[in-house]
Amino acid sequence: MYKIFPVGVPVTGRNLIGRKKEIEEIGRSLEIGQSVIITAPRKYGKTSLIFEMLNQAKVKGYFTGLVDVFGVLTKRELAERIVDSVLVNRRIRHAIKRVKENIVNAMKSMEFKQVVQDFEFILGFSNYQIDEEALLDEALDFPEKFARKYDKRVILAFDEFGDICKLDGEALMKKMRSKFQLHQNVTYIFSGSQETLMKDLFTKRKSAFFRFGRVFYLSGLPKADFKSYIIRSFNREGVEIDESCVDDLLYKTDGHPYYTQLVCQLCYLNVKRGKERVASREMEEAYKKAILLERPYFEEMEISLMENKYQLLLVRQLVYDEGSAYKVKGIDKQYIYKLIVALQKRGIIKRIDRGKYTLTDPLFKSYLELRNEK
Repeated sequence: MYKIFPVGVPVTGRNLIGRKKEIEEIGRSLEIGQSVIITAPRKYGKTSLIFEMLNQAKVKGYFTGLVDVFGVLTKRELAERIVDSVLVNRRIRHAIKRVKENIVNAMKSMEFKQVVQDFEFILGFSNYQIDEEALLDEALDFPEKFARKYDKRVILAFDEFGDICKLDGEALMKKMRSKFQLHQNVTYIFSGSQETLMKDLFTKRKSAFFRFGRVFYLSGLPKADFKSYIIRSFNREGVEIDESCVDDLLYKTDGHPYYTQLVCQLCYLNVKRGKERVASREMEEAYKKAILLERPYFEEMEISLMENKYQLLLVRQLVYDEGSAYKVKGIDKQYIYKLIVALQKRGIIKRIDRGKYTLTDPLFKSYLELRNEK
């Protein structure tokens, strides 16, 4: 089924536009066994890119796995997700859940029974008296042992890897690095939304994962590619669109994949009511509606910034002048530097040039502009 301007779901294949260079370079890295790190702000298409790379790996005959680290609360849960993601390659889904619910029923599956005979530790997930550290140790080495057992290469991706820090920080990182660096048949993909955090994890000399893989920083989609895609998509539905309003939209969103798609989708739904042409007015209405739809998220972000009034003050300053970070009145420059570092780690602002910073979320910037106008 064809989808026009899909949002909120990963896209692959022809729907994944503007990432040809990244796909080729990441693909070549994975092909030679080089692990990679993908980092970008929220909703820039990291998960879509991971899906595409895993799909391509499957076509080449590799085993693949995707571990979503977001929301993981314990090491046991992390171990469960790793094991489950790998067992899918033998068409065994929700294995750990089945083990915890009823081992006898789980063992009725011949495929599952055969896997358990080789990897008995899996049965340990049914017993909460077994130390989670022991289970995690086994789980971290499981992809490599699984690859050897079936004589396959494995591409294993960790999405939102930065959340690992919430579990046991440095100690867990050191354990993972010590094991992963010995794996000869597994290549890893790590992705994260907090660019500064991911940079610290993989490029700081003292970090456990220093130089573990090649780092890819995703920015907004190339405007020329995005513009062609938008015009082509509207035209396919029998709707003409002024190039100028597409240019204006891409300027506002800076090529942000999710927000641009969302605005175009809202605009398309409006013109479906009878209009056959999109002009600046229709696109502007859709843009404002997108801000309204994202308002709960923006309000939550604004409230979190209020915990330190100077952070919010600095963010509001950058809305209107990207080079004014150190011009905020009433705040010592040394303290401003600390605020900038904190906001970068949270992924709220990013450096664009020497002494210049901007908000990573273009719609949040527009939201604050509208708030200040009231």
